[in-house]
Amino acid sequence: SGYSYIGGTGGLISVDGAGSTWTNTHEIRLADTLGDTGTLVITNGGKVTAATLFIDHATGLLSMSVGDGSKLDLGAGLLTNNGIIRLAAIPGLTAGSTWSPITASASSTWGTVQALDGTWSNATALVTVSAAVTGNAGTGVPIDLSQKQRVTITDTGTGKTVSASFLA
Repeated sequence: SGYSYIGGTGGLISVDGAGSTWTNTHEIRLADTLGDTGTLVITNGGKVTAATLFIDHATGLLSMSVGDGSKLDLGAGLLTNNGIIRLAAIPGLTAGSTWSPITASASSTWGTVQALDGTWSNATALVTVSAAVTGNAGTGVPIDLSQKQRVTITDTGTGKTVSASFLA
């Protein structure tokens, strides 16, 4: 597509799955008008390409999974964020590993970025995955969200695990 707008009441586009792509020759705008809601979700290896991305209002949301090949590629284009970018590392990533889910020019405006399972650097545009706090089912697991944003609980009887992610 050329110019794309995601907004209105509950505007949503989801690009989900390896090999799933959405290519824009110009710009994407999320929540262009005050009161609009616009959400772009890129998960499970999906890829979105555009010349620019404008998240115009606080009700605009870009939500991405990190570590599974999901990518927003703006090349030398500009990312303007007046809303929220939410980046969630997938379970099982190595603590301390870094990921670059967004490619944009150095003059990008990052605004509010919520990194679940790690930290975000505006300077490098990288997510650094945090270590997970581990525990066993039936036992309390205290966490300090300023230090760790992931919890993995194991059922010792079955060996099955469940993971949860939190904002720092």
